[in-house]
Amino acid sequence: MTGNNQDANGEGRQSINFFFRNSEPQEQTTRHPQNGHGNRNTQQSRQRLNIITCNIEGVKGNSAYLSDLSKEQDIICLQEHWLWSFELQKLDEKLTDYKVFGRSHDCNEPITNYQIPRGRAGVAIVWPKKFDKVISKLDDGNERIIAIEIMSVPKPTCLINAYMPTNAAQSLDEYKECLDIIFNIKSKYDQSHNIILYGDLNGSLISTRNNKHDISLKQFTSVNGLKPTRDIQSKPTYFHTDGKATSQIDYILSNNDILLSTNIYSQDPVNKSTHVPVKTCTNLYLEIKKNSKSQTNTVAYKLIWEEMDKDIYINEIDKHLQYLPSDETTADDKLKCVMGILHEATKQAVPSRIIKLNGPKRKASPDVKRLIGISKNKHRLWNDAGRPRDDHPLFIDKKEAKRNLRKQQRKETALEKEQFIQKLEENPNDLNISPTYPKK
Repeated sequence: MTGNNQDANGEGRQSINFFFRNSEPQEQTTRHPQNGHGNRNTQQSRQRLNIITCNIEGVKGNSAYLSDLSKEQDIICLQEHWLWSFELQKLDEKLTDYKVFGRSHDCNEPITNYQIPRGRAGVAIVWPKKFDKVISKLDDGNERIIAIEIMSVPKPTCLINAYMPTNAAQSLDEYKECLDIIFNIKSKYDQSHNIILYGDLNGSLISTRNNKHDISLKQFTSVNGLKPTRDIQSKPTYFHTDGKATSQIDYILSNNDILLSTNIYSQDPVNKSTHVPVKTCTNLYLEIKKNSKSQTNTVAYKLIWEEMDKDIYINEIDKHLQYLPSDETTADDKLKCVMGILHEATKQAVPSRIIKLNGPKRKASPDVKRLIGISKNKHRLWNDAGRPRDDHPLFIDKKEAKRNLRKQQRKETALEKEQFIQKLEENPNDLNISPTYPKK
């Protein structure tokens, strides 16, 4: 969970160029014959493959933010879900529109649900149910590493999600064991698949960081040709609770030029984790067959252009324009890339509010919703004041608001479990009993 501390000053682009790809990723296109004799109610949908990685630091205590992430309808790689094996169904309950593949810390020796200790570690990959026919679970890995196969176009992809051991006195051997497992998975699928490694790697590729994990990770990624995109620079992904130390330890790496861009999220008042998500956009596609009559969940936003941060907007466009596809690509591909850059710049610089939301509602009680509002307000005040640290009252208020929100979510999860056990004791033969969300 904890990472390497890094000084935010003095780390320029030159210090990390060695670890970035030398060529720019190109949009890949392919032709596919159309079958005019198929089911009239079925149509082919082509969707770009986008993936998010996030050390969630507890599904129970950070469920509101997980719900927000799930609205993007992308594949999500989670680390530190803190669920034991018999609790993994909680991910299914919280992500009703997703398929879940997870492993827990106790997957080799499952514990009972009697006087269980606090959860620890754990990894999971979740994907929208509409992707289910093109994604398969793989048996490779261990309790820290899982992998799936994605039938992406034009080439299949092996996605590896890892939560690497935390840097400690005797951690190097276990760290290298995990690297060996990742190497074995990569070697197994390297000839026929794209390889993408996601996760909290608890090691940094920043050149100024050189603890034992950093050195091992740099050697491993260099030998295996696993690199991030250049646009991540040295932006931190981990923020220590003291408000001072930061580090870049959450990564998305690939063995070829399939990653178009990477976005490291900003700190969010609803996010109770010390990590922020990282999202990548690839030049791969998923071909999904869907019923034309079915309705997908939609979220409509209204952009508040009058509150746009022009400096951020211009900087985002300038940062990504240098990575435009080469002259060999078609005008349509270039236009798609430019539209993607404008969309990303708008997302970063222009605030928005939801004006329409279809699909499952967030399972949040009035108390949780109230605390979310308080947390957002405290975060806004702290952000507007220039993000002060140490003993500043606004920083303390922000931390206290996040702590209260996490505490309430854990309290309601415990109450849900207690109510479920009570129903089970009263009606042990009732097969229809299922956990219910506590009502207020």
